This record gives sequence, C-alpha cells and structure tokens, in this order.
Amino acid sequence: MPGWVKGFILAGILAAVLLIVTFVAGGGHGPSRHLSGGAGTGAAAVAGQLLPADHG
Repeated sequence: MPGWVKGFILAGILAAVLLIVTFVAGGGHGPSRHLSGGAGTGAAAVAGQLLPADHG
C-alpha cells in the first residue's frame, strides 16, 4: 500500500476520533451556541428566523 494511502487512512481515523471525543465530551458545541440569550429556542430560532406570535 502506498504511503500516501496510509496517510489518508491515518488522517481519517484521527478525524473520526476527534469528532467522537467532541460529541461525547459535549462542550456546548452546536447551532444553539451561537444564539443570543433572547433569541428563543427551537428550529425557527436555529434557522435565524423568529416566527410571529399567534394573536388569535
């Protein structure tokens, strides 16, 4: 097996391990990390669009 293939495999394994560690450790990563405190929650807030309140 060529050296460059081994390098790609090693880099892929390291990237996968880093992702797994990040997901397991948490650390506040994700879309909600970038929202301000008063933006609300839910899919609409994550998408950056606040839905109008139902006044009916």
